[in-house]
Amino acid sequence: MGPLLAGAGALIAMLFVLALDHIDALRNAAGRDALLSPAMTSSFGLLVAGLSTETLGWVATGGPVWAGLMVASLGLVVAAGYWLVKRLIGPESSGEQGSP
Repeated sequence: MGPLLAGAGALIAMLFVLALDHIDALRNAAGRDALLSPAMTSSFGLLVAGLSTETLGWVATGGPVWAGLMVASLGLVVAAGYWLVKRLIGPESSGEQGSP
C-alpha cells in the first residue's frame, strides 16, 4: 500500500508543479514576473507530494505514512533554506539578471 500511496502523491505533486509552470508561462506571456522561482516551485512540489501522500495514507490506512511526513518535511526545509539564503544574500542586482 505504501508504494501506491507514494506514487499517487508524486502524481499529485507533478500536476501541481505543472500547473504552477503553466501559470508562470501565462504570466510571462502577459509581461509579468513569475509567480515563484523554479527552486521554490520544486520545494513546494515536495511539500505537496508529502502532504498528499500523508493525507491519502490516513484515508486509506487510518494511520500515518512516515514517508509522506519525511517528504513534506524535506519540502519545508528546502523552502526555508531558499528563503534564508535569499534573506542573507539579498536581491540580485540588475546587472546579474540580464543575459550576457
